[in-house]
Amino acid sequence: LLKGAGIAYTMVPIKQAKLSERRNVLNLKRHIISEITSAISAYRQLLSARWSVTISATSLQRARENLELAKIKIDIGRMARLDIVQYEADEANRELSLERSIRSYNNARLSLLKILDMDRSLCVETNEAIAFEPMGLDMASLRERAFETRPDYLTQLLSLRQSELSLLQAEQDELWDLSLTASGNLRGPYSETKSSGQDSRTSGTSHDASIGLT
Repeated sequence: LLKGAGIAYTMVPIKQAKLSERRNVLNLKRHIISEITSAISAYRQLLSARWSVTISATSLQRARENLELAKIKIDIGRMARLDIVQYEADEANRELSLERSIRSYNNARLSLLKILDMDRSLCVETNEAIAFEPMGLDMASLRERAFETRPDYLTQLLSLRQSELSLLQAEQDELWDLSLTASGNLRGPYSETKSSGQDSRTSGTSHDASIGLT
């Protein structure tokens, strides 16, 4: 009557199963969100890397033009031959910067293809320009929206509910285990007895019952 009694206790396994199912759905949702976010981030990194390649290539072209102009000035005697070392070093640095930008671009491309589970040999072309537009943010509505939809927050709420159910179950298990027992016996409509060679028959019915706690 005490240990394991009550509807709340008997419903604990069913409620735990429902909470576990909701947790599985939230975990799947969180995984999908993570994959989509990773793909978007990887694509943005690819865009940034492409612009870095463009800027590095433009800088290298300008460095080469400056080097050619410096050579012309040396030939006509308007610049010391020793000064060309600075222009050559600048060209070399720009070439190194371009190689690093290209390598970063290739790494970003491979990272995006890996997230999308596509052939690594594919050539990804980015046609979107990087642009930032000002946005008006309502922090109150954003916070409310986050509480309603964030899988990690909702998962923690489910964990709290599961802990409460486990506590209820543990408290019930600590109570005494009292079991109600009942028994009954019905005799009739008659009974026969034998005594000293004489038979006797009694008509009628009789019954007895007992109830107890163990």
